[in-house]
Amino acid sequence: MNLHEETVFFVKEESRFTSLVINNLQKNFDTGLYLEMGYANLYQYCIKALGYSEHCAYRRLAVVEMAKELPEIKEKLDRGSLNLTTLSMAHSLISSATPEKKKEVLKEMENCSKREVKEILATHFPSKIKPKESLRFTSGKEASLHVNLSKDTLKKLDQIKSLRAHKNPSMNYSELIEDMCEYVLKKLQPKINAKPIKEPKNPRYISVQLKQRIFKRDNHQCTYISQQSKHRCESKHLLQIDHKVPISKGGRTIEENLRLLCQQHHRYVDQYIS
Repeated sequence: MNLHEETVFFVKEESRFTSLVINNLQKNFDTGLYLEMGYANLYQYCIKALGYSEHCAYRRLAVVEMAKELPEIKEKLDRGSLNLTTLSMAHSLISSATPEKKKEVLKEMENCSKREVKEILATHFPSKIKPKESLRFTSGKEASLHVNLSKDTLKKLDQIKSLRAHKNPSMNYSELIEDMCEYVLKKLQPKINAKPIKEPKNPRYISVQLKQRIFKRDNHQCTYISQQSKHRCESKHLLQIDHKVPISKGGRTIEENLRLLCQQHHRYVDQYIS
C-alpha cells in the first residue's frame, strides 16, 4: 500500500469512526449517562469529559439530533458524501422543515463544498439566514462581542443611556452594558437576611428568604456530584431547590436538607436515586 492508498484508507476509517461516535453519543443521551457523570447536558459532557472544542461538540450534537429522524445520515457520513461541518450548517435551518424537505435538501448537499452548501441553504431558507454573532477574547480581562441589533433595540439602548447620563454623561455602549448588568444583578440578587428562618408548617413551602440563602450558599450552581467521575455539575440554568431527604420520607424544609439542582439533575435524582 503506497502513501496515497494508505491516506485514502485512513480517511475512510475516519469517516466510519465519526459515525460510531455519533452512535455512542446517541446512546449516551438515551440512557442519561451524561447526567450520571455529573453533566447537565450532552454538550457539556462532550466538552468537559471528551475534550471537544465548543465548535466540535456542537457539530456532533447537531448530527445526533438530525440522525434521530433521518438515520440514513450516518450512512452518508460513512461514505463521506456529507460531513459534520455541512450538516451542522443545515441543522438549525431545516429543524422545522418536513421530513421530505429535509431529505431533499440533504440530497442536494451531498458531495458539495461549504460554499456550495451555503448557497443551497440560502435558496431553500432565505428568510432564516441570519448574520452570525461573534465573540473573541482580546486580552485577559476583555473580549470583543459582535451582535446584530434591530433599530428598535438600538433605540432602547440609547434611551437607557440617556436615563443613566447622570452617572456617566459620555457613556459608550461597552460601559452601558456593564452598567446595565450591575443594575439588573442588584435587582435579581437582593440582600439576604441573616436572621434564623423558622421551619414552615407546610413542608412544601419554601420562603423567599430561605430560597435566597440556598442560592447564595450553593453559589447559584447545581450541586449534583457524580459518584463515578466526582465531577460537580456546572449548570447555573433552570436551577430548582430539592429536598435531600424527600418530604415523603420525612424530609424537613430546613437549610441543611435543601440543595440546588439543575432541572435535568432534579429529574434524574427523582427518577433514579430518590
